[in-house]
Amino acid sequence: MRTGDAAQRAGFDPLVPAALEDPDAVFVESGRIWMLYASGPDLPETSVPGIGAIIAQFPTGDTPGLVKRVAADGSQLIEFDGLFGISIEGLHELILSSPEGEAGLGRSAGSTLLWETDTLTLRLEVALPQPVAIEIASSFK
Repeated sequence: MRTGDAAQRAGFDPLVPAALEDPDAVFVESGRIWMLYASGPDLPETSVPGIGAIIAQFPTGDTPGLVKRVAADGSQLIEFDGLFGISIEGLHELILSSPEGEAGLGRSAGSTLLWETDTLTLRLEVALPQPVAIEIASSFK
C-alpha cells in the first residue's frame, strides 16, 4: 500500500520522515498507519527480523492506541523541536489497543521514541543510538 492510500483508509495524512525516504511497506490497522523500512547498512535490524525501522502514527485523542510497560531505568523524557516525548531504551513490551480500548496481542519491541504533535501521536522503533533516532524524528514532515 502507498502512503496516500493509507491516508485515505485511516482518515488522516501521515507524516513521513525525510531522513528515511519512502517506506518499504505501509498498512493501516485499527486507525493506525504503520510504515516499515527494511534493515540495511545504515539501518540495523530492530527486534523484528529484516526490519530496520517501524513507525506507527494515529490521531492524538483521549483513547490510547499504544500501551507501554516500561522499567523506570529504561525510559526518559526528551524534548526536541519544541515537542516532548519519551525515549525507551532496550527491549520492552508493546501492547496494541483497539479504538474501543480493548487490548490486543503484544510483542517484544526494541528502542523506541514516542511523541505527539498537535494532531498525531508518533512511535519510532529503531536500533540506533538515541541522538540518531531523534534526528530521524526531527525529520518528520
